[in-house]
Amino acid sequence: MVLRRERLKLFEVVSETVTTVTLRSIQSVPAGKPDVQKILSIANVTVSATGTPLPNKVVIEGTATVQTIYVAALPDQPVHHMEHVISFLQFADVPGTQPGMTVILKPRVKFSDIVIRSPREVEIEVIIEFFVKVIRLVQLDVVTDVMFKSVPVKVDKQLFRVERVRGENTGQVILSNMLPVPAGKPPVQKILNVVSTEIITDEVRIIPDLVIIQGRVRTQVIYVAAEPDQPVHHMHLEVNFLANIRIPGAVPGLMAEIFPSVEFVQVSIVNPTTVMQDLILSIFVKVTEIQQLRVVTDVRSDRIPINAVRQLVAIEDVVNEKSQQINIRREVEIPEEKPPAQKILQIFSSTVDITRSDILDGKVILEGTLVLQIIYVAAEPDQPVHHAHVEIPFTTFVDLPGAYPGMNILVRPRVEFATVQFLPVGVTPPPEIGTRDLLVDAIIEVFVKVTKTVQKYVVIDVIVPQGFRDSN
Repeated sequence: MVLRRERLKLFEVVSETVTTVTLRSIQSVPAGKPDVQKILSIANVTVSATGTPLPNKVVIEGTATVQTIYVAALPDQPVHHMEHVISFLQFADVPGTQPGMTVILKPRVKFSDIVIRSPREVEIEVIIEFFVKVIRLVQLDVVTDVMFKSVPVKVDKQLFRVERVRGENTGQVILSNMLPVPAGKPPVQKILNVVSTEIITDEVRIIPDLVIIQGRVRTQVIYVAAEPDQPVHHMHLEVNFLANIRIPGAVPGLMAEIFPSVEFVQVSIVNPTTVMQDLILSIFVKVTEIQQLRVVTDVRSDRIPINAVRQLVAIEDVVNEKSQQINIRREVEIPEEKPPAQKILQIFSSTVDITRSDILDGKVILEGTLVLQIIYVAAEPDQPVHHAHVEIPFTTFVDLPGAYPGMNILVRPRVEFATVQFLPVGVTPPPEIGTRDLLVDAIIEVFVKVTKTVQKYVVIDVIVPQGFRDSN
């Protein structure tokens, strides 16, 4: 008897569940903002959360950031915006979970509302649904073929389309940055708390034996302002990072999956307008390739009793994947608080944030934002160089036959090309006047992968009667 085996290294699904977090919080109108006369709408609710595995449960800790548009209680009734950050802690029962396993969270805001309690206080209610999945990395030797010389056997096989792990490694990134207090925020007297940290991966590139990761870390900090009445404020801090993680066997064309986490974060005061942020990031990287492999699912014979040792495995079966380009041409304006432009120098950075991904029958709907940082010469006598932050929302869809609601989705965007020019195109604005009107052309590549969790019996060994000799 000849057995052929193949070792698969894959993430096995331990368990999954759905849990709901209900938030109710009385919040004050931020200092510096006018009183509230009427709530117009909640413009956006974003959720940032991490999951910590414990025996048979997962601790979900995070924040919900609520952006509200309201009419101010002023004579001319201007429309204002305010932001509130609400932290939460939730337990989810997930049988089989153990420390050291990997937790995947998918939040969805099901309901949000805000009501006025007084001109300076509002009550916010948010209901968040979390899909919680716990996975672990396992190695399994599966039988891919069985051959007998002397007896006929029936071998059942099934085609698996799996991700085969080519290599994996964990790297650390240590960041220490002096950062200014954001414009418009009062100076700092005391740091109260770091309420959330979010790691955003902008680009992942594979070169031989190395994975290069570019990204950003967004941190939200609560502090006491250095003002006579000592109001409490919050500020956003953002820093870039670059990580190089060595993975022997990695080559261009393979896929890299990134699992980043924040191991340590600390924000301290340098002076009232400057803070020092120290971060330690841990980044686990898995490099994989898609393979189609025929695996033995049963073995039997009419001549001799054969015991096919089978094991039930839960795997992420790849349903479909596709890379697609998105062409964006959009007219934008330099923000009013910035001077008009006389000359465009360069696009300093370009990133893509995918804000929503929904699976329909046979396709995936994506919503996102292209974020450009543009450096330009201002139309002013001393020709200072300025920076403009431009955000361009977009919606697209990717045809993926076989996909349907409830499956799992991975989206990896990348800016392939971006340029900006003055409007009207080909016309140079007068140097003393400049212009705010710009035309952005960009090409975004999105890689979309849809998977489903399946359970299958596979043969891991074949046992024949004692004393049996397979010979002609």
